[in-house]
Amino acid sequence: MQRSELDRHLLEFIGLLREGGISVNLTEFQDALQGLTLIGMEDKSRVEGILQSTLVKSVNQLPWFQEVFRVFFAPPEAKSAWQKEAQEKAESWKKGVAQSREELRFQGEELKFSDEQLATYMNLPEEEKERLKQFLERSEEGTRNGMQLDHSFQPMVEKMLHGSLEYWKRKLGEDFPITPPGQEGLLSEAQRAMRQKEMHYLTKDLKDIPPEEWPEVSKLIRRLSRRLASQVSRRLGQGKRGSLDMRRTVRENLRYGGVLLKQTYRKRRKGKPKFVLVCDMSGSMLKYTEFILQFIYGLTSLVS
Repeated sequence: MQRSELDRHLLEFIGLLREGGISVNLTEFQDALQGLTLIGMEDKSRVEGILQSTLVKSVNQLPWFQEVFRVFFAPPEAKSAWQKEAQEKAESWKKGVAQSREELRFQGEELKFSDEQLATYMNLPEEEKERLKQFLERSEEGTRNGMQLDHSFQPMVEKMLHGSLEYWKRKLGEDFPITPPGQEGLLSEAQRAMRQKEMHYLTKDLKDIPPEEWPEVSKLIRRLSRRLASQVSRRLGQGKRGSLDMRRTVRENLRYGGVLLKQTYRKRRKGKPKFVLVCDMSGSMLKYTEFILQFIYGLTSLVS
């Protein structure tokens, strides 16, 4: 393998690492390049050892590194299959967004939605999709002061739908792809494998998790607690701003045939929820207590 080709492949590998949050500076790149030049590329285990020792800075980065190494050095036929699958998913996502845009029209005109909002709509339960479409139909047919609704009501309709889609975006969480899937097959496969690992840990009994996997579980627990904290914080912030409560507004206006005559706003929530945490610090329970403490620590900004 020529030196220039080795440079290019190493840069591609580092690019995948960065997608997972592993930053690599110029010195680390040069160290890895020098190590690979010395040992060659014939022994896969030695190559992995060189890359891990020069590019991975903490044990928390190890799972993503291992997945990237697995897919990067996979057989060509596997890479080709992943690339084809990624492209098919990207095309399906684009078609779904376009179809969602067509379904969410007001008086024949396109409404203003971001691709992320349309992707949220695309992943809604069918009954919720039908409810939103019926809301649009009722809004088109409704009257106000005896006059047919015109396009001046479009911004209000958009705001109502934006509120509903934001609610569902939070509710769906990470179960569905809200952002467009990448067309890079190796990255998509590594991300899929990481999500599968996380689901494995979420459904596995803590006592069955070996000690060498505890750092990965701890990282997952911290991320879940931060996500929960951010969701609660957003809800509290919306209450302080008195933002529009879409669901209550729709219910209040059913009597008017779906015409949005009366708006209902969220009320400010007072105080933080209070928790008392009692932990068993005996040797047999220490592992479980450690995980629980990490989870609660991630919520400290929201509880007292």
